[in-house]
Amino acid sequence: MNKNTKFRIMIKFIASLAVGGVLTLLLLTQNVLSDTQFTKGLENFLYNHTVILYFISALLLLVPAAILHFIGKKAYTVMFSSDDDDVDAETKKKAGYLDVSMSFVGVFIAVNFMQYGMLYHKSTENSSTILVLFMMGILFASVLQVYTVKHVQSLDKRLKGDPSKGSFDKVFFDSLDEAEQLKAYKAGYNSFQMIKKITLVMMIISILMNIIFGTGEFAIFISCTFMLVETLLFAYHEKHVS
Repeated sequence: MNKNTKFRIMIKFIASLAVGGVLTLLLLTQNVLSDTQFTKGLENFLYNHTVILYFISALLLLVPAAILHFIGKKAYTVMFSSDDDDVDAETKKKAGYLDVSMSFVGVFIAVNFMQYGMLYHKSTENSSTILVLFMMGILFASVLQVYTVKHVQSLDKRLKGDPSKGSFDKVFFDSLDEAEQLKAYKAGYNSFQMIKKITLVMMIISILMNIIFGTGEFAIFISCTFMLVETLLFAYHEKHVS
Protein backbone atom coordinates (compact mmCIF):
# COMPACT_ATOMS: atom_id res chain seq x y z
CA MET A 1 0.00 0.00 0.00
CA ASN A 2 1.64 3.25 -1.14
CA LYS A 3 1.48 6.62 0.57
CA ASN A 4 -1.21 7.99 -1.77
CA THR A 5 -3.53 5.08 -1.03
CA LYS A 6 -3.00 5.46 2.72
CA PHE A 7 -3.65 9.19 2.44
CA ARG A 8 -6.93 8.65 0.54
CA ILE A 9 -8.08 6.08 3.11
CA MET A 10 -7.28 8.49 5.94
CA ILE A 11 -9.16 11.33 4.21
CA LYS A 12 -12.22 9.12 3.69
CA PHE A 13 -12.05 7.98 7.32
CA ILE A 14 -11.91 11.57 8.57
CA ALA A 15 -14.77 12.55 6.25
CA SER A 16 -16.85 9.63 7.51
CA LEU A 17 -16.24 10.71 11.10
CA ALA A 18 -17.28 14.26 10.25
CA VAL A 19 -20.49 13.13 8.52
CA GLY A 20 -21.27 10.75 11.36
CA GLY A 21 -20.74 13.53 13.88
CA VAL A 22 -23.07 15.89 12.04
CA LEU A 23 -25.77 13.23 11.75
CA THR A 24 -25.42 12.42 15.44
CA LEU A 25 -25.84 16.08 16.40
CA LEU A 26 -28.91 16.36 14.18
CA LEU A 27 -30.48 13.32 15.77
CA LEU A 28 -29.65 14.49 19.28
CA THR A 29 -31.27 17.87 18.59
CA GLN A 30 -34.26 16.34 16.81
CA ASN A 31 -36.81 17.43 19.40
CA VAL A 32 -35.42 20.96 19.55
CA LEU A 33 -35.52 21.38 15.78
CA SER A 34 -39.00 19.89 15.60
CA ASP A 35 -40.32 22.46 18.05
CA THR A 36 -39.17 25.40 15.94
CA GLN A 37 -41.37 27.22 13.43
CA PHE A 38 -38.89 26.76 10.57
CA THR A 39 -41.16 24.68 8.36
CA LYS A 40 -44.21 26.83 9.00
CA GLY A 41 -42.26 30.02 8.43
CA LEU A 42 -40.86 28.71 5.16
CA GLU A 43 -44.32 27.77 3.92
CA ASN A 44 -45.70 31.20 4.81
CA PHE A 45 -42.83 32.91 3.03
CA LEU A 46 -43.39 30.90 -0.14
CA TYR A 47 -47.14 31.48 0.09
CA ASN A 48 -46.79 35.25 0.39
CA HIS A 49 -44.09 35.66 -2.27
CA THR A 50 -45.09 33.14 -4.93
CA VAL A 51 -45.48 35.62 -7.78
CA ILE A 52 -42.27 37.42 -6.85
CA LEU A 53 -40.38 34.11 -6.87
CA TYR A 54 -41.60 33.45 -10.42
CA PHE A 55 -40.28 36.81 -11.59
CA ILE A 56 -36.98 36.27 -9.76
CA SER A 57 -36.44 32.88 -11.41
CA ALA A 58 -37.22 34.39 -14.83
CA LEU A 59 -34.86 37.30 -14.16
CA LEU A 60 -32.02 35.04 -13.05
CA LEU A 61 -32.45 32.32 -15.68
CA LEU A 62 -34.56 33.31 -18.69
CA VAL A 63 -33.13 36.79 -19.17
CA PRO A 64 -29.49 35.56 -19.17
CA ALA A 65 -30.55 32.71 -21.50
CA ALA A 66 -32.00 35.19 -23.99
CA ILE A 67 -28.93 37.46 -23.81
CA LEU A 68 -26.50 34.56 -24.22
CA HIS A 69 -28.60 33.22 -27.10
CA PHE A 70 -28.40 36.53 -28.95
CA ILE A 71 -24.60 36.82 -28.48
CA GLY A 72 -23.97 33.14 -29.19
CA LYS A 73 -26.15 33.05 -32.30
CA LYS A 74 -24.32 35.95 -33.90
CA ALA A 75 -20.87 34.51 -33.10
CA TYR A 76 -21.89 31.00 -34.18
CA THR A 77 -23.04 32.32 -37.54
CA VAL A 78 -19.74 34.16 -38.05
CA MET A 79 -17.72 31.12 -36.98
CA PHE A 80 -19.59 28.70 -39.23
CA SER A 81 -19.45 30.93 -42.29
CA SER A 82 -15.67 31.43 -41.98
CA ASP A 83 -12.66 29.16 -42.22
CA ASP A 84 -11.37 27.75 -38.94
CA ASP A 85 -8.07 29.59 -39.32
CA ASP A 86 -9.85 32.93 -39.70
CA VAL A 87 -11.93 32.59 -36.53
CA ASP A 88 -10.41 34.15 -33.43
CA ALA A 89 -10.64 32.63 -29.96
CA GLU A 90 -13.08 35.27 -28.74
CA THR A 91 -15.59 34.42 -31.47
CA LYS A 92 -15.34 30.69 -30.67
CA LYS A 93 -15.88 31.47 -27.01
CA LYS A 94 -18.98 33.54 -27.75
CA ALA A 95 -20.32 30.84 -30.07
CA GLY A 96 -20.27 28.50 -27.09
CA TYR A 97 -22.76 30.80 -25.39
CA LEU A 98 -25.50 28.99 -27.32
CA ASP A 99 -24.82 25.86 -25.25
CA VAL A 100 -24.72 27.92 -22.05
CA SER A 101 -28.01 29.52 -23.03
CA MET A 102 -29.65 26.11 -23.42
CA SER A 103 -28.29 25.10 -20.01
CA PHE A 104 -29.96 28.14 -18.46
CA VAL A 105 -33.21 27.23 -20.23
CA GLY A 106 -33.06 23.65 -18.96
CA VAL A 107 -32.52 24.83 -15.40
CA PHE A 108 -35.39 27.29 -15.70
CA ILE A 109 -37.79 24.61 -16.93
CA ALA A 110 -36.93 22.42 -13.94
CA VAL A 111 -37.28 25.34 -11.51
CA ASN A 112 -40.54 26.42 -13.15
CA PHE A 113 -42.09 22.99 -12.72
CA MET A 114 -40.83 22.86 -9.14
CA GLN A 115 -42.37 26.23 -8.31
CA TYR A 116 -45.68 25.35 -9.91
CA GLY A 117 -45.92 21.94 -8.29
CA MET A 118 -45.00 23.21 -4.83
CA LEU A 119 -46.75 26.57 -4.73
CA TYR A 120 -49.83 26.46 -6.95
CA HIS A 121 -52.12 24.66 -4.51
CA LYS A 122 -50.98 26.94 -1.68
CA SER A 123 -51.70 30.16 -3.52
CA THR A 124 -55.44 30.05 -4.08
CA GLU A 125 -55.70 33.85 -4.29
CA ASN A 126 -53.16 34.01 -7.13
CA SER A 127 -53.96 30.70 -8.81
CA SER A 128 -54.77 32.24 -12.21
CA THR A 129 -51.65 34.43 -12.13
CA ILE A 130 -49.45 31.47 -11.19
CA LEU A 131 -50.89 29.36 -14.00
CA VAL A 132 -50.32 32.11 -16.58
CA LEU A 133 -46.72 32.69 -15.41
CA PHE A 134 -46.03 28.96 -15.50
CA MET A 135 -47.42 28.52 -19.02
CA MET A 136 -45.65 31.63 -20.33
CA GLY A 137 -42.34 30.46 -18.89
CA ILE A 138 -42.62 26.99 -20.42
CA LEU A 139 -43.73 28.45 -23.78
CA PHE A 140 -40.84 30.93 -23.96
CA ALA A 141 -38.28 28.31 -22.92
CA SER A 142 -39.59 25.79 -25.46
CA VAL A 143 -39.61 28.31 -28.29
CA LEU A 144 -36.05 29.36 -27.48
CA GLN A 145 -34.88 25.74 -27.49
CA VAL A 146 -36.53 24.94 -30.82
CA TYR A 147 -35.33 28.18 -32.41
CA THR A 148 -31.74 27.46 -31.33
CA VAL A 149 -31.83 23.96 -32.81
CA LYS A 150 -33.34 25.22 -36.06
CA HIS A 151 -30.69 27.93 -36.36
CA VAL A 152 -27.83 25.47 -35.82
CA GLN A 153 -29.36 23.06 -38.35
CA SER A 154 -29.74 25.86 -40.90
CA LEU A 155 -25.97 26.40 -40.78
CA ASP A 156 -24.86 22.77 -40.42
CA LYS A 157 -26.78 20.69 -42.95
CA ARG A 158 -25.42 17.45 -41.45
CA LEU A 159 -27.63 17.78 -38.40
CA LYS A 160 -31.02 16.15 -38.82
CA GLY A 161 -34.18 15.78 -36.78
CA ASP A 162 -37.31 17.75 -36.03
CA PRO A 163 -37.17 19.16 -32.46
CA SER A 164 -40.97 19.03 -32.27
CA LYS A 165 -40.98 15.22 -32.61
CA GLY A 166 -40.23 12.59 -30.00
CA SER A 167 -37.63 10.91 -32.22
CA PHE A 168 -35.52 14.07 -32.41
CA ASP A 169 -32.85 13.02 -29.88
CA LYS A 170 -32.00 9.78 -31.68
CA VAL A 171 -32.09 11.27 -35.19
CA PHE A 172 -30.01 14.27 -34.14
CA PHE A 173 -27.45 12.11 -32.32
CA ASP A 174 -27.09 9.75 -35.29
CA SER A 175 -26.31 12.72 -37.55
CA LEU A 176 -23.31 13.76 -35.42
CA ASP A 177 -19.81 12.67 -36.38
CA GLU A 178 -17.83 10.19 -34.26
CA ALA A 179 -15.91 12.85 -32.33
CA GLU A 180 -19.12 14.68 -31.39
CA GLN A 181 -20.81 11.41 -30.41
CA LEU A 182 -17.83 10.44 -28.25
CA LYS A 183 -18.01 13.82 -26.51
CA ALA A 184 -21.72 13.28 -25.89
CA TYR A 185 -21.06 9.79 -24.50
CA LYS A 186 -18.43 11.13 -22.11
CA ALA A 187 -20.70 13.95 -20.99
CA GLY A 188 -23.55 11.47 -20.46
CA TYR A 189 -21.40 9.09 -18.40
CA ASN A 190 -19.97 11.88 -16.25
CA SER A 191 -23.48 13.21 -15.73
CA PHE A 192 -24.67 9.75 -14.67
CA GLN A 193 -21.90 9.44 -12.10
CA MET A 194 -22.64 12.88 -10.69
CA ILE A 195 -26.40 12.29 -10.61
CA LYS A 196 -25.84 9.00 -8.80
CA LYS A 197 -23.93 10.82 -6.05
CA ILE A 198 -26.51 13.60 -5.86
CA THR A 199 -29.33 11.06 -5.64
CA LEU A 200 -27.57 9.36 -2.73
CA VAL A 201 -27.33 12.72 -0.95
CA MET A 202 -31.01 13.35 -1.66
CA MET A 203 -31.90 9.99 -0.14
CA ILE A 204 -29.96 10.81 3.01
CA ILE A 205 -31.49 14.29 3.24
CA SER A 206 -35.05 12.97 2.72
CA ILE A 207 -34.53 10.40 5.49
CA LEU A 208 -33.14 13.04 7.87
CA MET A 209 -35.93 15.49 7.05
CA ASN A 210 -38.49 12.81 7.84
CA ILE A 211 -36.77 11.94 11.12
CA ILE A 212 -36.28 15.55 12.23
CA PHE A 213 -39.24 17.43 10.73
CA GLY A 214 -41.66 14.59 9.99
CA THR A 215 -41.91 15.44 6.30
CA GLY A 216 -43.29 11.97 5.46
CA GLU A 217 -42.11 8.90 3.62
CA PHE A 218 -43.07 9.97 0.10
CA ALA A 219 -39.88 11.97 -0.50
CA ILE A 220 -37.85 8.95 0.62
CA PHE A 221 -39.80 6.72 -1.74
CA ILE A 222 -39.28 9.09 -4.68
CA SER A 223 -35.53 9.53 -4.12
CA CYS A 224 -34.97 5.79 -3.65
CA THR A 225 -37.10 4.98 -6.70
CA PHE A 226 -35.13 7.49 -8.74
CA MET A 227 -31.85 5.82 -7.82
CA LEU A 228 -33.32 2.38 -8.52
CA VAL A 229 -34.57 3.37 -11.98
CA GLU A 230 -31.30 5.13 -12.74
CA THR A 231 -29.26 2.04 -11.81
CA LEU A 232 -31.48 -0.34 -13.78
CA LEU A 233 -31.45 1.87 -16.88
CA PHE A 234 -27.68 2.13 -16.83
CA ALA A 235 -27.34 -1.64 -16.44
CA TYR A 236 -29.75 -2.20 -19.33
CA HIS A 237 -28.05 0.22 -21.72
CA GLU A 238 -24.62 -1.05 -20.74
CA LYS A 239 -25.63 -4.50 -21.98
CA HIS A 240 -27.44 -3.34 -25.12
CA VAL A 241 -25.38 -0.40 -26.38
CA SER A 242 -23.94 -1.02 -29.83
